[in-house]
Amino acid sequence: MRRSAAWTLAVLTIAGFLSYTDRYVINVLVTEIRGDLSLTDLQLGLVQGTAFAVIYACAGLPLGWMADRTNRRNLILVGLTAWCLGTGACAFANSFAALFAARLAVGLGEACLFPAAFSLINACFSPSRRGMAIGVLMTGVTLGAGAAVAIGAGLLAWLQGPHAPALGWPFPPQPWRQVLAIVAVAGLPVLALVATLHEPVEGEGAARLPPPTMAESLAAVRPLTPVLLPLVAAIALVSLTDAALGAWAPAFFVRRFGFDAAGLGLQLGSVILITSAAGALIGGKLSDLPYRGGVVEGRQRAAAIAATLALPASMFAIAGTPGLALFGYGAWLLLFNIAGTASVAATQDMAPRRLHGVFAATTSFTYAMAGLGVGPAMVAMLTDGVFHDPGRVGLSMAAVGALALCVAIVALWAALAANIRLRKAAAASPAV
Repeated sequence: MRRSAAWTLAVLTIAGFLSYTDRYVINVLVTEIRGDLSLTDLQLGLVQGTAFAVIYACAGLPLGWMADRTNRRNLILVGLTAWCLGTGACAFANSFAALFAARLAVGLGEACLFPAAFSLINACFSPSRRGMAIGVLMTGVTLGAGAAVAIGAGLLAWLQGPHAPALGWPFPPQPWRQVLAIVAVAGLPVLALVATLHEPVEGEGAARLPPPTMAESLAAVRPLTPVLLPLVAAIALVSLTDAALGAWAPAFFVRRFGFDAAGLGLQLGSVILITSAAGALIGGKLSDLPYRGGVVEGRQRAAAIAATLALPASMFAIAGTPGLALFGYGAWLLLFNIAGTASVAATQDMAPRRLHGVFAATTSFTYAMAGLGVGPAMVAMLTDGVFHDPGRVGLSMAAVGALALCVAIVALWAALAANIRLRKAAAASPAV
């Protein structure tokens, strides 16, 4: 069982890596897409975030229910196929509408992954090891986001260079389109890996329990509302900050400091890869440590402290030098991933049994709607509508990030305080 659990986690981590590579590779191609398709920053923000988020969020909750009721491996296989086809369709889009539609397909496919993945992790790992397992999965996710920059920019520089190969059919002619096509094809070996997974047997030889009814679900969740509401709101707002900063970071470094594709791949990509992976692993480890007041409170406390420390780092977009900006962005990513991993582990700990897929889908819903759906577009609206200057995108990033993160920090500490109050009230109640 242990070996099976480790293999399941490894394959899920690889799938998470691919999903975030497919999701974010478009961010390093915005300059080329903008010129080729004559798009505005607002249209680019809608393509980067809103198109993906709308379908991701709308489909996420039904898919979360499915993850608690159906074969989770097959659900991931269907989703992986859909998002790779969507990425391939992005490579052939010739208008804003076609690109938007292709991103909808990417969002629909990726909405299948994380409800099923978190449900599988909860079935394979005990609560004492769950935080680190989630940290490993999130490491794959963050490495995928970094790879989107490092690999995407590296491929773009190579395909634009004098020694670029002549890629014939089925690859399109423009380098940015070829990058998307190559990333889409990379999903084929991952499909083969996911096909090797099996549904775990939950408990000591017990069959998988039937899912609860809607009434049972509401009854189980209702006592947790004072903690869950601010915690989920905080996850949404921290995600908004990350999406706003991450979607426009490549464009910021190009416009503000003149980075080319090679510079983005080597410098920015390296920072993302190293700090994001380290943050996810540290967050997983911290969330499993025995804190005073319980594991869930410990995970919430780690998230609140990390988010508070991340506030000054989120101001990297107003730094005056590229070195300081890269350092600030790396510090932000490190602390954001600590907070994000600990928060997700806390919500999974609070999930009633047989509702882990629904809880994961709810977290993904808030992430998609507030993060991808709002964050990149808010930055674009400020840049286009207030500053009227693409070169001042850093000011837009700083403004959106600071406002959302400040509210998120308050919500994280409020969720921790509510959890402590509930624990004390339960301890003071006479046993029945």
